[in-house]
Amino acid sequence: MNLGWLIAVFLLAFLDWYAVWMEKGKLNWITKPATVLALLMWLGFSSGFEGKLLWFGLALLFGLAGDIFLLLPQQFFLLGLAAFLLGHLAYGIGFWFEPLEFRLPHYLLLLLL
Repeated sequence: MNLGWLIAVFLLAFLDWYAVWMEKGKLNWITKPATVLALLMWLGFSSGFEGKLLWFGLALLFGLAGDIFLLLPQQFFLLGLAAFLLGHLAYGIGFWFEPLEFRLPHYLLLLLL
């Protein structure tokens, strides 16, 4: 089951590259978010989002939102940019902190950022 999601990630990514290369906008609308969604499903079924992997799941979720916002009209660009920023912060937290070390001051710092 987990291998199936990973294969789907690679197939959808290849299909998305094809859609961009051949300028097939409608196909890109489907394959761009579907690739990240399949990666999120693979991570979820592989790990259950436990420990540090919760932050990586959140980062992928923010990345999915950013991809969707970038597919929308230009007025949504800043929302996409903010979603990618939050995703990168979540990746940083996932690499930086042990799950039990993340406390209230860290949340306040993230809120300030």
